[in-house]
Amino acid sequence: KNLAALQPLVETIQQREAQMKQAQFGWKAADDAVKNAMLVAPFDGLVTKVTVSLGDWANTGAAAVQIADFAVPVFEMDVDEVDLGSVKPGQTARVRLQTYPDTPLEGKVESVAIIGTASGAVVTYKVKLALGKAANGETPAILINMSGTGEVVTAQASDALVVPTRALVIDTTTRAFSVQKLVGAGDQSKIENVPVKLGFRDADKVEIIEGIAAGDTVVVPVVKTQAANGGPGN
Repeated sequence: KNLAALQPLVETIQQREAQMKQAQFGWKAADDAVKNAMLVAPFDGLVTKVTVSLGDWANTGAAAVQIADFAVPVFEMDVDEVDLGSVKPGQTARVRLQTYPDTPLEGKVESVAIIGTASGAVVTYKVKLALGKAANGETPAILINMSGTGEVVTAQASDALVVPTRALVIDTTTRAFSVQKLVGAGDQSKIENVPVKLGFRDADKVEIIEGIAAGDTVVVPVVKTQAANGGPGN
């Protein structure tokens, strides 16, 4: 009987297990509270700015500490929503800092912000470029808040046939493109309008995919200006 009295009841065991779980939950809540009260940086870096002081009220979501990561310099630029569809992480980029205008830096798209910033009717998104070495192989000194311009390579073509954009002739009715090609030589030469298919283009030059070949002579209009003489009324 004495031995039986020493054996715990099933109800007693269940009560003790419930108390133990409750104690574990209490410890976990206290441990989370301690962790949430600490500011832990997600990477090693240098603290460059502290926006709160001892005793200040800290607003939710406001930055308390600014940290710079010098392991991989990052260039941040604003991209218009019109061009954002062709910008993706991993793409090649180029950056020209105002401090080193003649030394373009290699880069790669690291991230594209999911939230844009509206300024009037224009919406832009932050795109971060991870900077690498310069085109000449050197690594210039990059400091925080240096400004410059960034370019993202969204597509490229090898051995492209390129003509000046001024050489294009546009049919205002069909919106078709053509160029004026010089055919023949000497007195027998003449100018023909040749329909062309365009590839990549910018403000100065355009890639021709079909219509002309390398070595063809294309007529490019030249605009000349002449100074006016005389005063008012002349």
